[in-house]
Amino acid sequence: MRRPLDWGGGLTAGDAATQRLLAAAEILESDLWQQDNELALGNEAFQQVLQVPDGDMPTYVNQNTRDEFSHAAFINAYLISKGHSPVSLEHFRTLPSSLVTGANKTSRRLTNLLNLTVDTSWYARYRSTGNPDFGATFAQIVNLVNLPAIPNTDLGDARRPTSAITSNRRLVELFRSLRALPRNSPH
Repeated sequence: MRRPLDWGGGLTAGDAATQRLLAAAEILESDLWQQDNELALGNEAFQQVLQVPDGDMPTYVNQNTRDEFSHAAFINAYLISKGHSPVSLEHFRTLPSSLVTGANKTSRRLTNLLNLTVDTSWYARYRSTGNPDFGATFAQIVNLVNLPAIPNTDLGDARRPTSAITSNRRLVELFRSLRALPRNSPH
């Protein structure tokens, strides 16, 4: 039985656990966005590539990165205000950073954007009447396996795409195509 709300400002154990989960998710998002942000601000070739789909993309990446950090800080401050410990994932920050121009090369990461695999079957799975619990399987819409989402070498000429840029373009095209698909489409 769930205990009644504590109008004195406390959190139930479940509410505190939910807040900790949200704080951890925001910290992970911050780590993802920070890697893009370093290159969006500090690597001219990467900036040029980001501006292909939208000229304001480097600014968007920077603003979104700051938002993610503020979300994590807000949730942790809320936890502290309610007498709970804040969430820290610093112990898990063990992955290397990209070595390209603009990246913080000494920073340790929580997420690996240098070797990314994305499961795109979710789109068909959640729009299908099939149920994976009863044996239904769903194909990948786009195969994104072991690809860098950020450059792992300097780009040089931004007009010649690297695998990281090609991967990002494939993701952009994937999401553009998903918007065009009918809700119950198998692909």
